[in-house]
Amino acid sequence: MTSKTKAPGACDTEGFTNPGNDLNCPTADRVQQRRFATLAAQFALAGYSLIGRNSAEGAVAYYAMRWGYLKVLPTLDAAHVFLMQIGGVR
Repeated sequence: MTSKTKAPGACDTEGFTNPGNDLNCPTADRVQQRRFATLAAQFALAGYSLIGRNSAEGAVAYYAMRWGYLKVLPTLDAAHVFLMQIGGVR
């Protein structure tokens, strides 16, 4: 005997959602997240850590750190420029 109901997650039904994907975020946010992840990886290859923090007002600041050195970077563009200065982009 077979059932005519679809399994959870099958097409055209409400099923499980994957919290790991970022499809519920606006496209601009996904682009920024991917850009940050790429820069963080490039900083790591150069021996630095790149951290992003949200302020109470919603603005994001980025910090490059290495051996007690802290560089405040207001935007991802500034982070990319600093990465080029330290020789992290090849």
